[in-house]
Amino acid sequence: IERLIAITAQIAMSVVMWQAATKGKKVYFLYAFLFHFVMDFTAVVVNNYFGAAATEITVLIFAVLFTVFAASIYKKEKAPEEV
Repeated sequence: IERLIAITAQIAMSVVMWQAATKGKKVYFLYAFLFHFVMDFTAVVVNNYFGAAATEITVLIFAVLFTVFAASIYKKEKAPEEV
């Protein structure tokens, strides 16, 4: 389960990075970088104080949120091409 959550987060970040590279939107690079930093930092802090189970739940929440964010970017950036 832990690997599935991590892979989901990595795919979401890859989608944002891909959109940044193909659409020339440098702010998306920043979003992916900051998300990765905040997720890792939070996971370390939560693991230190609350243990592994709480850490996995925290990372799952981050993965879901960033997947929704990546999907919204993908849909927004794809929409003009289809019209």
